[in-house]
Amino acid sequence: METRNGSVSKTFLIPQGNLTFGGSASVPVFGPPTLGAGVTFDANKFGASLNTSHTIGVGTTTTAAGRVNVFDSRPHRIDASAFHTLNTPNHGPMSHTTGVGLGYTHVHGHGVSASVQHTSSLKQTDLGVKGNVNIYRDEKNSLDANAAINTSFGPSGPSKPSGSVVGLGYTHAHGHGVSASVKHTPSLNQTDLGVEGKVNIYRDEKNSLDAQAAINKSFGPSAPDKPTVSGGLVFTKKLD
Repeated sequence: METRNGSVSKTFLIPQGNLTFGGSASVPVFGPPTLGAGVTFDANKFGASLNTSHTIGVGTTTTAAGRVNVFDSRPHRIDASAFHTLNTPNHGPMSHTTGVGLGYTHVHGHGVSASVQHTSSLKQTDLGVKGNVNIYRDEKNSLDANAAINTSFGPSGPSKPSGSVVGLGYTHAHGHGVSASVKHTPSLNQTDLGVEGKVNIYRDEKNSLDAQAAINKSFGPSAPDKPTVSGGLVFTKKLD
Protein backbone atom coordinates (compact mmCIF):
# COMPACT_ATOMS: atom_id res chain seq x y z
CA MET A 1 0.00 0.00 0.00
CA GLU A 2 1.40 3.38 -0.99
CA THR A 3 1.41 6.24 1.51
CA ARG A 4 2.35 9.89 1.08
CA ASN A 5 3.74 11.56 4.19
CA GLY A 6 4.71 15.16 4.85
CA SER A 7 5.90 17.12 7.86
CA VAL A 8 6.99 20.62 8.84
CA SER A 9 8.86 21.75 11.94
CA LYS A 10 10.33 24.86 13.51
CA THR A 11 13.03 24.80 16.20
CA PHE A 12 13.77 27.70 18.57
CA LEU A 13 17.14 27.79 20.32
CA ILE A 14 16.60 29.03 23.87
CA PRO A 15 19.08 29.18 26.77
CA GLN A 16 17.64 26.06 28.42
CA GLY A 17 17.61 23.89 25.26
CA ASN A 18 15.74 23.40 21.97
CA LEU A 19 12.00 23.99 21.56
CA THR A 20 10.46 22.42 18.44
CA PHE A 21 6.94 22.76 17.04
CA GLY A 22 5.83 20.39 14.29
CA GLY A 23 2.98 19.13 12.17
CA SER A 24 2.53 16.11 9.92
CA ALA A 25 0.12 14.49 7.48
CA SER A 26 -0.11 10.91 6.21
CA VAL A 27 -2.38 10.12 3.26
CA PRO A 28 -2.59 6.43 2.26
CA VAL A 29 -4.05 5.41 -1.08
CA PHE A 30 -6.55 3.23 0.76
CA GLY A 31 -7.85 4.36 4.13
CA PRO A 32 -8.39 7.64 5.96
CA PRO A 33 -5.68 10.32 6.29
CA THR A 34 -3.97 11.09 9.60
CA LEU A 35 -3.04 14.58 10.79
CA GLY A 36 -0.63 15.26 13.64
CA ALA A 37 0.87 18.10 15.67
CA GLY A 38 3.27 18.34 18.57
CA VAL A 39 5.75 20.29 20.63
CA THR A 40 9.07 19.00 22.00
CA PHE A 41 11.56 20.49 24.45
CA ASP A 42 14.99 18.87 24.50
CA ALA A 43 18.00 19.57 26.71
CA ASN A 44 20.97 17.50 27.80
CA LYS A 45 19.61 16.69 31.26
CA PHE A 46 15.87 16.47 30.58
CA GLY A 47 13.20 16.68 27.91
CA ALA A 48 9.44 16.68 27.42
CA SER A 49 6.97 16.36 24.56
CA LEU A 50 3.26 16.56 23.80
CA ASN A 51 1.98 15.02 20.56
CA THR A 52 -1.47 14.38 19.15
CA SER A 53 -2.69 12.70 15.98
CA HIS A 54 -6.17 12.36 14.50
CA THR A 55 -7.21 9.75 11.96
CA ILE A 56 -10.32 11.01 10.21
CA GLY A 57 -13.30 8.84 11.02
CA VAL A 58 -11.31 6.70 13.48
CA GLY A 59 -10.19 8.72 16.50
CA THR A 60 -7.51 10.75 18.28
CA THR A 61 -4.37 9.71 20.15
CA THR A 62 -2.54 12.12 22.49
CA THR A 63 0.75 11.35 24.27
CA ALA A 64 2.64 13.33 26.91
CA ALA A 65 6.19 12.15 27.65
CA GLY A 66 9.19 13.17 29.71
CA ARG A 67 12.84 12.21 30.12
CA VAL A 68 15.37 12.87 32.91
CA ASN A 69 19.08 12.10 32.84
CA VAL A 70 20.13 10.31 36.04
CA PHE A 71 23.78 9.58 35.19
CA ASP A 72 26.14 11.02 32.59
CA SER A 73 29.83 10.20 32.68
CA ARG A 74 31.10 9.98 29.13
CA PRO A 75 31.01 7.48 27.52
CA HIS A 76 28.15 6.13 29.69
CA ARG A 77 24.67 7.61 30.09
CA ILE A 78 21.49 6.51 31.91
CA ASP A 79 18.08 8.14 31.38
CA ALA A 80 14.68 7.57 33.00
CA SER A 81 11.49 8.19 31.03
CA ALA A 82 7.72 8.17 31.47
CA PHE A 83 4.68 8.68 29.24
CA HIS A 84 0.90 8.72 29.27
CA THR A 85 -1.25 8.09 26.18
CA LEU A 86 -4.95 8.80 25.82
CA ASN A 87 -6.76 7.03 22.98
CA THR A 88 -10.14 8.55 22.10
CA PRO A 89 -11.88 6.54 19.35
CA ASN A 90 -14.86 7.98 17.53
CA HIS A 91 -16.80 4.89 18.54
CA GLY A 92 -16.03 3.12 21.79
CA PRO A 93 -14.60 3.89 25.23
CA MET A 94 -11.46 5.89 25.92
CA SER A 95 -8.28 4.03 26.82
CA HIS A 96 -5.32 5.14 28.95
CA THR A 97 -1.78 3.72 28.69
CA THR A 98 0.90 4.73 31.21
CA GLY A 99 4.52 3.63 31.07
CA VAL A 100 7.96 4.14 32.60
CA GLY A 101 11.40 3.09 31.41
CA LEU A 102 15.12 3.13 32.12
CA GLY A 103 17.75 3.17 29.40
CA TYR A 104 21.54 2.94 29.16
CA THR A 105 23.48 4.23 26.14
CA HIS A 106 27.15 4.22 25.22
CA VAL A 107 28.80 6.89 23.11
CA HIS A 108 29.80 4.24 20.55
CA GLY A 109 26.16 3.40 19.82
CA HIS A 110 25.47 0.49 22.18
CA GLY A 111 22.48 0.52 24.49
CA VAL A 112 19.96 -1.44 26.53
CA SER A 113 16.61 -0.43 28.02
CA ALA A 114 13.74 -1.86 30.06
CA SER A 115 10.15 -0.62 30.23
CA VAL A 116 6.79 -1.36 31.80
CA GLN A 117 3.40 -0.03 30.68
CA HIS A 118 -0.22 -0.57 31.69
CA THR A 119 -3.31 -0.23 29.47
CA SER A 120 -6.47 0.38 31.48
CA SER A 121 -9.04 -0.83 28.94
CA LEU A 122 -7.28 -4.18 28.55
CA LYS A 123 -6.33 -4.47 32.24
CA GLN A 124 -2.96 -5.51 30.85
CA THR A 125 0.63 -4.77 31.85
CA ASP A 126 3.47 -5.18 29.34
CA LEU A 127 7.13 -5.63 30.20
CA GLY A 128 9.86 -5.14 27.60
CA VAL A 129 13.63 -5.32 27.28
CA LYS A 130 15.59 -4.31 24.19
CA GLY A 131 19.21 -3.82 23.27
CA ASN A 132 21.34 -2.42 20.46
CA VAL A 133 24.98 -3.13 19.53
CA ASN A 134 26.92 -1.06 17.01
CA ILE A 135 28.94 -3.46 14.85
CA TYR A 136 30.66 -0.93 12.60
CA ARG A 137 30.79 2.85 12.32
CA ASP A 138 32.77 5.43 10.38
CA GLU A 139 32.07 9.02 9.31
CA LYS A 140 29.29 8.03 6.88
CA ASN A 141 28.23 4.45 7.62
CA SER A 142 26.76 2.59 10.59
CA LEU A 143 25.79 -1.07 11.03
CA ASP A 144 23.79 -2.09 14.11
CA ALA A 145 22.26 -5.28 15.52
CA ASN A 146 19.25 -5.16 17.83
CA ALA A 147 17.02 -7.50 19.81
CA ALA A 148 13.90 -7.17 21.96
CA ILE A 149 11.60 -9.37 24.02
CA ASN A 150 8.19 -8.55 25.51
CA THR A 151 5.78 -10.29 27.85
CA SER A 152 2.29 -9.40 29.06
CA PHE A 153 0.25 -9.87 32.23
CA GLY A 154 -3.52 -9.63 32.04
CA PRO A 155 -6.80 -11.04 33.37
CA SER A 156 -5.68 -14.55 32.44
CA GLY A 157 -2.50 -14.22 34.52
CA PRO A 158 1.18 -14.15 33.51
CA SER A 159 1.86 -15.29 29.97
CA LYS A 160 4.89 -16.63 28.22
CA PRO A 161 6.85 -14.05 26.20
CA SER A 162 4.38 -12.36 23.86
CA GLY A 163 6.97 -11.52 21.23
CA SER A 164 10.67 -11.39 20.41
CA VAL A 165 12.50 -9.54 17.65
CA VAL A 166 16.03 -9.60 16.27
CA GLY A 167 17.24 -7.31 13.52
CA LEU A 168 20.10 -5.79 11.59
CA GLY A 169 20.18 -2.24 10.25
CA TYR A 170 22.46 -0.14 8.04
CA THR A 171 22.31 3.66 7.81
CA HIS A 172 24.24 6.18 5.71
CA ALA A 173 24.95 9.79 6.63
CA HIS A 174 23.14 11.00 3.48
CA GLY A 175 19.84 9.54 4.72
CA HIS A 176 19.84 6.11 3.05
CA GLY A 177 19.24 2.94 5.03
CA VAL A 178 18.07 -0.67 4.99
CA SER A 179 17.06 -3.06 7.76
CA ALA A 180 15.91 -6.65 8.19
CA SER A 181 14.12 -8.23 11.13
CA VAL A 182 12.67 -11.51 12.39
CA LYS A 183 9.80 -11.47 14.89
CA HIS A 184 8.24 -14.48 16.63
CA THR A 185 4.90 -14.40 18.47
CA PRO A 186 4.42 -17.58 20.57
CA SER A 187 0.71 -16.98 21.26
CA LEU A 188 0.00 -17.04 17.51
CA ASN A 189 2.72 -19.58 16.68
CA GLN A 190 3.72 -17.07 14.00
CA THR A 191 7.04 -15.80 12.66
CA ASP A 192 7.29 -12.57 10.66
CA LEU A 193 10.16 -11.63 8.34
CA GLY A 194 10.56 -8.02 7.28
CA VAL A 195 12.85 -5.91 5.10
CA GLU A 196 12.54 -2.16 4.70
CA GLY A 197 14.63 0.52 3.07
CA LYS A 198 14.86 4.27 2.62
CA VAL A 199 16.58 6.34 -0.08
CA ASN A 200 17.08 10.08 0.20
CA ILE A 201 16.12 11.64 -3.14
CA TYR A 202 16.80 15.28 -2.31
CA ARG A 203 18.16 17.17 0.69
CA ASP A 204 19.23 20.71 1.48
CA GLU A 205 19.43 22.72 4.70
CA LYS A 206 15.64 23.00 5.04
CA ASN A 207 14.03 20.31 2.89
CA SER A 208 14.24 16.55 2.52
CA LEU A 209 12.46 14.10 0.19
CA ASP A 210 12.76 10.37 0.84
CA ALA A 211 11.39 7.23 -0.78
CA GLN A 212 10.51 4.31 1.50
CA ALA A 213 9.55 0.69 0.82
CA ALA A 214 8.94 -2.41 2.92
CA ILE A 215 8.02 -6.06 2.45
CA ASN A 216 6.82 -8.44 5.16
CA LYS A 217 6.05 -12.16 5.07
CA SER A 218 4.38 -14.11 7.87
CA PHE A 219 4.55 -17.83 8.56
CA GLY A 220 2.06 -19.58 10.82
CA PRO A 221 -1.33 -21.33 11.01
CA SER A 222 -3.33 -18.13 10.44
CA ALA A 223 -0.75 -16.13 8.44
CA PRO A 224 -1.75 -14.78 5.01
CA ASP A 225 -0.34 -16.59 2.00
CA LYS A 226 0.99 -13.49 0.24
CA PRO A 227 3.58 -11.02 1.54
CA THR A 228 2.61 -7.45 2.42
CA VAL A 229 4.28 -4.73 0.36
CA SER A 230 4.17 -1.02 1.15
CA GLY A 231 5.92 2.13 0.00
CA GLY A 232 5.68 5.87 -0.17
CA LEU A 233 7.28 9.29 -0.27
CA VAL A 234 8.12 11.40 2.80
CA PHE A 235 8.69 15.16 2.54
CA THR A 236 10.12 17.05 5.51
CA LYS A 237 10.52 20.82 5.75
CA LYS A 238 12.15 22.94 8.44
CA LEU A 239 10.53 26.35 8.78
CA ASP A 240 12.59 29.55 9.03
